[in-house]
Amino acid sequence: MIKFRSFVSIFSGEVFFKIFNLGTIFLLSLLPDPSLLVTFAIVNSLIVLIFDTTNNYLLHNCVNLAKPLSLYLSVLLLFGILFGVSFSLLEGWSIEILSLTSMAVTFSVLNFVRTDFQLVGDFRSMANLSIIRSTPPFILANIFYFGGLSDKVYFFAGITVINIVILIAYLPNLFRIFVTKTLNIFALKGLNVPIMAYLVVLSIFSQFDFLILSRMFDSTDLAEIIVLQRLVSIPAIFVTAANSVIFPFIQKDTKSIETKKMIVFTTALSVLVSAIGMFLLPFFIKGTSSTTGIYFGIIVLFTILGTLNIERANRLLSNGFHKILALYFLASLVIKALIIFIGFSSNLSAIVILSLSLPAGLIVFNFLTWKLHETKYSFS
Repeated sequence: MIKFRSFVSIFSGEVFFKIFNLGTIFLLSLLPDPSLLVTFAIVNSLIVLIFDTTNNYLLHNCVNLAKPLSLYLSVLLLFGILFGVSFSLLEGWSIEILSLTSMAVTFSVLNFVRTDFQLVGDFRSMANLSIIRSTPPFILANIFYFGGLSDKVYFFAGITVINIVILIAYLPNLFRIFVTKTLNIFALKGLNVPIMAYLVVLSIFSQFDFLILSRMFDSTDLAEIIVLQRLVSIPAIFVTAANSVIFPFIQKDTKSIETKKMIVFTTALSVLVSAIGMFLLPFFIKGTSSTTGIYFGIIVLFTILGTLNIERANRLLSNGFHKILALYFLASLVIKALIIFIGFSSNLSAIVILSLSLPAGLIVFNFLTWKLHETKYSFS
């Protein structure tokens, strides 16, 4: 049975992860040059698109096939190259890409270890690693802020060094997870295309707004929405914590009282934290107006409403509806894209566009998911 205490353990780790992450963003936003903050945000977005998609695929596939977590080391290196190429296409080639890529690879390896703990149900170790993996950027952000530094290469290289030191403590996990033999191209025949398609579209959906807006606005405008997005993501820690515990056991335990308790607890705490966030907004974003507060409230409201969709989405995923949900995300992406481009052509600010595109995408996806769930399970 899914245990509520496991949820609390994961929740605690995610809270500290978000606190350190928000602290990192806040300190970088105080630097005279906002370019380091923007670069850090773009790096995180690319990590989600490239590495986290693979990580989540392994989690979904291992849950479905009851296989241990394993990954070809050569695939990890190929993803590192893909990351470097992707960043150079967005920001241009420079020597700093080497430090950015090394940071992305080492951070992602920590995430693979975290997934390994999740699969075996070791939620305490998973929670501890959530905290540990968030400390290197926070440490470097403090050094840069109080030391008056600004060089991006030193920032990301410093994070890489600390990540490597942390990984030494997890060598047994690394030896178990990573396969060192050469990748056989025929192994790709076993790729579960519907699951991968779903996760790719999900990753694009989650990062689409920021990456598109980063092409449209300058660093000053972007710095403001980066901080706003991090504040908005705080209520999502409850969703992440609940889903981390529920998903590995979803096929065995889909309607337990413990699961219901997690969802109720998730929604209630999301509302409470969002209310607190409204008061903290002026502290994190200088010159915050009442209008900005309204936009923040709109985004948070629909983020909270999205938590009510956890049980339906998990049930559909556990029964193989990845392809349909991927199409739903694509439909939501089209709506978001239209809103962003119409908003930009109408000279709306980045925050206004974000407060319209994010809720619109969630509304479309949640409505379609609800209709599918009602159609398939209304008589079950």
